[in-house]
Amino acid sequence: MIIGEFRLHCGSALRRPSRYTVDMAEQPSIETESKDQAAPASARRAIIWCEADHADLIDELLLATPLEIVAIGSPTTATAAELSTRFDAEKTDDVRQAVHNIGHDVLLLLTPGGIVRDERKTILDRASATLTLEPIAEGISDAALEGIKSPVWLVPAMRHSAPMRLLEDVRENIGAVRSVNVMMRCRASRGSLYARLTDAIDTVERLCGPIELLDAAMSGPTSNQPETLREFHGHITVNARFAQNCCASIHVSDCGGAWARGVTVLTDKGCVRMTDHDLEWVDPDGEVMEQTRFDRSGAKGIAAPAGLLADEIDAILDPRRSPREPYPLASTLAVCEAVRLSIRTGQGESPRKLQQLIRA
Repeated sequence: MIIGEFRLHCGSALRRPSRYTVDMAEQPSIETESKDQAAPASARRAIIWCEADHADLIDELLLATPLEIVAIGSPTTATAAELSTRFDAEKTDDVRQAVHNIGHDVLLLLTPGGIVRDERKTILDRASATLTLEPIAEGISDAALEGIKSPVWLVPAMRHSAPMRLLEDVRENIGAVRSVNVMMRCRASRGSLYARLTDAIDTVERLCGPIELLDAAMSGPTSNQPETLREFHGHITVNARFAQNCCASIHVSDCGGAWARGVTVLTDKGCVRMTDHDLEWVDPDGEVMEQTRFDRSGAKGIAAPAGLLADEIDAILDPRRSPREPYPLASTLAVCEAVRLSIRTGQGESPRKLQQLIRA
């Protein structure tokens, strides 16, 4: 469903939005984003690996999409037993054995805890498809995802949101990107700071190209300097420079309470602002050129990130969907590591030079 403004196209140019409220379910003859919506789904069989504080997220996810939990596990045996009882699902203490022995459509990895590094590739290979709340790789030199046979997706990713897809559709109309600001925040049970940083970096580089130089800072509950990417906790800011005439800033947090993501893109032809469900384009004179709000009836109004996870599950398992482009793992990890180094040294760092050093 698209609520608020209905977009009118004339060739490749966009006209100013008409003031209508349109329920696309009642307008099948009008060509809209409804063609990208997944078909109503039967219950998908899921194996879930999680911590105790993910239980309410799973509750919300079950309300948002048809999901049959065929097995659930946790790094702690007692927690696995409690979750098994709560969700009336088979208990598993070994996710590797679960994906091998239990029929499933998707593996939901809500935590990397309890998974031995040497077993990750085996688990991902055996899973039918994997959606993970946390990055699988632990660092730039980690080859955990090389040669994986089954699809693995970090979710929810801004690159797969409806507003981002719309922005990419009209990219040629909004002019050259000159400045980008990305804000992403949540609480720890909805994703780590490492996960939010990964998503933000991917969003920035998707809009601006490769980051040439960055300067980062971190604050939060502890003043300890992170030795690894998984030790990120609190709040991070990043200022980035690019080879072309462009700049960007990132602000991410896993101590932000409520889930929120926002992207501001300044171009030669105005300002585009996006959230998980909205996009607005204002020209340099302040006139609204595009204003669209996206809603998904299948998610039943469930708040993010559960509703976004439901969208991702539906999209990944919809056979009508075109295959997604590969995730730029190596380049994103290089930027994450450069952020960690910049936090420790207080100096600017080059992700590409770091990547070259690792390869040498």
